[in-house]
Amino acid sequence: RLSADDRVKMEAHIEAVREIGHSLTTGAGITSARTCGQPDLGAPIDIEKNSNIPAIGRMQMDLVAMALACDLTRVATIQFGKAGSNHRFTWLGPEFATDPHHNSFCQARRFHALAHREADAESRAKLVRINTWYAEQFAYFLHKLASIPEGGGSVLDRTVVVWVNELGSGGTHSHENTPRVLAGDAGGFLKTGRLLSYPGEAHNRLLLTLCHAMGVATDSFGDPDYCKAGTLSGMIR
Repeated sequence: RLSADDRVKMEAHIEAVREIGHSLTTGAGITSARTCGQPDLGAPIDIEKNSNIPAIGRMQMDLVAMALACDLTRVATIQFGKAGSNHRFTWLGPEFATDPHHNSFCQARRFHALAHREADAESRAKLVRINTWYAEQFAYFLHKLASIPEGGGSVLDRTVVVWVNELGSGGTHSHENTPRVLAGDAGGFLKTGRLLSYPGEAHNRLLLTLCHAMGVATDSFGDPDYCKAGTLSGMIR
């Protein structure tokens, strides 16, 4: 009794449920089970293990994509670590597993310390590689949403995904020149495909704009003093 679009969405949902359920018990996708036969389930994936961060992140993104597609939630947040995170990006190369400076604070293998030393060429090169990896995770999630049909388009067409960092500079903990990357136009509400700059404007105005994109009629987000100028001009169609 389902329409063609809904049948495709339901089949994708069932497949995703199987994939996530399998991954939670084995740490491997369902594709490997098809290719290699019935796997030995073994122990569940260790969520505390540093090297499992990429796999855990993918599972979290898959769960959020499913929740949005099934309308179980309208808003979700995925966080790979707080600003002072000390996990190591060992999956990017052996140089991320060692600390050539032998300093208990400035450990070059960890994001927090690298950000404090971003002016150093070696540290900056590592930060570039780390943020490239984050961009790949962002792209994976967008592709996931774009692959789910909805209303003549995809879930991504009716969504806005925001990639943020809370600081513009790790070395000084500055909140100036903080980049934001937005993908999806929230069903045609936002103008996309552009680079915009809002020097001196509070982050609250961006959040207010996103509220309006989702149909939330409010005049402020957080401290109203930061939203007196309203939504950010130029973002809305």
